[in-house]
Amino acid sequence: MKVEGLSLLIVDDEIDLCEVLSWDFEDAGFNVEIASGGHKAIDLLESKKIDVVLTDIKMPEGDGIELLEYIHKNKVPTKVVYLMTGYSDYPVDKLYEKGMKKLFRKPVDTEEIIADIESL
Repeated sequence: MKVEGLSLLIVDDEIDLCEVLSWDFEDAGFNVEIASGGHKAIDLLESKKIDVVLTDIKMPEGDGIELLEYIHKNKVPTKVVYLMTGYSDYPVDKLYEKGMKKLFRKPVDTEEIIADIESL
């Protein structure tokens, strides 16, 4: 899949991390949106077409698992959902069942994510 022009939503309660990641993804050709939690991400998904979601798992205002469940339950036309975490005790196999494409450990490697998207 060509990344040029794809929309990417980065969701993390660490806004500084979102901004740093957004620079790398914008340089690769993505149109980037940022949300500071799952609830704000859902608002964006309801109002904009988002191709790829990259979300943290643990956040105080709607976590990444809730967001993943929302996307799956409501059949949001997002092509790929990636989760990222510094630490999660949630079973990875359950995340795949909920529709996660891949889990990335923080600090994430944006080049690895871009290569994964391009391989789709």
